[in-house]
Amino acid sequence: PGEKWLFYRDNWVTYKADTGHTPEFSDVYIRNEDFWAPIDHGRSYIILDGFTITNGVSMLYTSYVKVLNCSVRRQPVSVEGYYAPYFAPNTIAISGRDSHHITIQGNDVSNTYRGIRVWGNHWLVKNNTIHYLADDGVNMLGNDNIIEGNLIYGHRPYGTTLDVYGTKTGTFINGEVVTMTGTDAVGRVHDYS
Repeated sequence: PGEKWLFYRDNWVTYKADTGHTPEFSDVYIRNEDFWAPIDHGRSYIILDGFTITNGVSMLYTSYVKVLNCSVRRQPVSVEGYYAPYFAPNTIAISGRDSHHITIQGNDVSNTYRGIRVWGNHWLVKNNTIHYLADDGVNMLGNDNIIEGNLIYGHRPYGTTLDVYGTKTGTFINGEVVTMTGTDAVGRVHDYS
């Protein structure tokens, strides 16, 4: 009913598949808005490890979430035209809006319009396999985010593997150094095909 009743937890709760079991979740939604905190974002301290998750993971106004070693996919949808042959339009496998201190690591992400949408600060998106998608493999908006070691393939010919808000100068060239305007973010283009 008020701030005096609000207690913050700083220890992690891990949900992990037991050995030999393959539990499946659907439509995972984590929201933890805190109207009294300095940043108005709750602290979830949740780890999801080793699950099959259909129809995505969505985070809103939260922080301290880890999605590890999961298979995250949208249900394949057979469509014609722009999104053919297997994308549900306007879907995202893993997304976080106004969410901070998020780790997305070691996951297999597939059958979606966008793979992972970063909308917040202090994200680590590392060593994921992102495939069979219509648009961006990783879409990023925020600060102090790290995206590394991800394998992105099987996207629609007009899609991009990584969308960075900043300067876009046309076709990337293998080995080209890419700098994001207005930041210190620098990366090198690698073609792993």
